[in-house]
Amino acid sequence: MKKLYIAILVVFILFISAILVFVMLGRTYETGNVVDTVDEISQPLVVTTTAPPPPETTTQRKITASMENTLFIGDSRTVGLSEYASLPGATFFARVGMTVFEIDKTALNVSGVGYVTLDGILSHKTYDKIYVMLGVNEIGYDMESIVSKYVKILEKIIAYQPDAFIIMQANLHVTSSYYYTNGIINNPAIDQLNAILVQYADNQRLFFLDANSVFDDSTGNLAVNNSSDGIHLHGYCYARWGEWIKEQTALLNNV
Repeated sequence: MKKLYIAILVVFILFISAILVFVMLGRTYETGNVVDTVDEISQPLVVTTTAPPPPETTTQRKITASMENTLFIGDSRTVGLSEYASLPGATFFARVGMTVFEIDKTALNVSGVGYVTLDGILSHKTYDKIYVMLGVNEIGYDMESIVSKYVKILEKIIAYQPDAFIIMQANLHVTSSYYYTNGIINNPAIDQLNAILVQYADNQRLFFLDANSVFDDSTGNLAVNNSSDGIHLHGYCYARWGEWIKEQTALLNNV
């Protein structure tokens, strides 16, 4: 019995000794340049990096009045700009009667480019600025559908030209006589559309220019002496409008 007790005690001592040896082997020493296995798991790896110094000045991209690398998209009023305004270097994708509903399905003969669709002209080159003026021919349709399609056009432009400044142009008013004679295209509806579109301008990449104050009379209608037919401008007015666009574009840097 005594021998059995001694044997059990010896086995117990050997077991404890083995545990101590195992623990000691689990430790490492600096002389061996080995990382402590426990510390390697419990301590996160810290990487020290040196950040590059910030630039001394921050230069923001400016909107210039130059019409080089500029695209105009629109209807008959934009056609008038292409014919009478002095906008050298600008490209025009415009047609009489153009609407937001059909612009995606339209191919036009663009000077210096050839027959292209909207997708084609947007992928033709990189533009600095893109002016958009659409909506007056759509007056009479559901306003929500007009705006929805207009916004999709803006999204397409941004997708093709992510670095371009986009300038929405307010739809110009018509004369009071045209308003009462036509019955469909009227200034209250034009004002409603313009008021919705201006809300999409963030004044960083997407801007809104409204030239109505240049051509309206005191009652807020297109002045009779500025129009040939109640809806389109005289040639000299388009020239004036072109100069106004350049002036106002330069001022967008201060918005």
